[in-house]
Amino acid sequence: GRKRVLSEKAKENLRQERQATILSMPDTNEFDQQEGIRAIEEMEKSIMNTIMPDDDGVDQDLIEINDREKRANAAMARLANSGSRPIPQNNTAASIYENGDAWVLVTPPDEDVGELVECIMDGLTTGDGKSKPETYGEEEAKIWAVQLQQLEPNSTNHPPLLISTPIRNWRELANSHPHDVSKIISSRKSVSDPSLPSIETIEKWIDSAQQRSVEEIMLEILDSDQDALDALLEKAKSGCPKDLSYWRAAPKSLLDTIIGTSQFDHSTNNHGWTERDVQRWTQRAEKALQTCPWLDLYTTPVA
Repeated sequence: GRKRVLSEKAKENLRQERQATILSMPDTNEFDQQEGIRAIEEMEKSIMNTIMPDDDGVDQDLIEINDREKRANAAMARLANSGSRPIPQNNTAASIYENGDAWVLVTPPDEDVGELVECIMDGLTTGDGKSKPETYGEEEAKIWAVQLQQLEPNSTNHPPLLISTPIRNWRELANSHPHDVSKIISSRKSVSDPSLPSIETIEKWIDSAQQRSVEEIMLEILDSDQDALDALLEKAKSGCPKDLSYWRAAPKSLLDTIIGTSQFDHSTNNHGWTERDVQRWTQRAEKALQTCPWLDLYTTPVA
């Protein structure tokens, strides 16, 4: 499957791989096009060596499919509601706009208690999906979710927060620091409310929010093109912004990979994707990584 719920061991492996990659790659500012192309060719070779035919058909769990549909629908709704984005005034952004893409990653401000409750309830399970002894239920999760969405503390007895921005959905939770989340809940807590969750538990909420946000952000990068995301996942193993950004120096190679012009796949480009489309996607992926640095922790499973 393509589920991005990572175990603690898998996340640690990803962090180690990231460090190894950073140490082995030249500085980004000196990363010329020829080196980039060679790196991409090595990636393609690795991808082709790992692709195995799927003989048993679709084996996706129904819950996973529903989760993916929910994220896709949320991304499309938020994209539709975002309206026209302002044109940045700096020279680099102006140049990008002239070339036809003024895209920036904007965290949506929509209030969604249900999204927060889902992430909070994920804090009851470990990374491998095994349940821990239950310390809170859905009612407590709803109380915390509502507290996160409140703009001001419940009582004048609480000191004002240095960070008073509410957390209204899983995208905003994904961008949050666990100590800030704890402070928000603490400032809004009343006597009858449940006790404060631990920092470790809040970290699990944020992990869940990040995992749920990755696909939504990818769909924004791709202008809600689910077919493009599926092709990037299945053929290029580049279903996360970090992996997609690696193709920046070789958009033609990525296009050839996803439309199947190699000897391994003779399908046609029925979607009309062009090299310019792919270049736009890789540029947006880099912008997303700059806007949300936590995206650097997530890579696409090869298997």
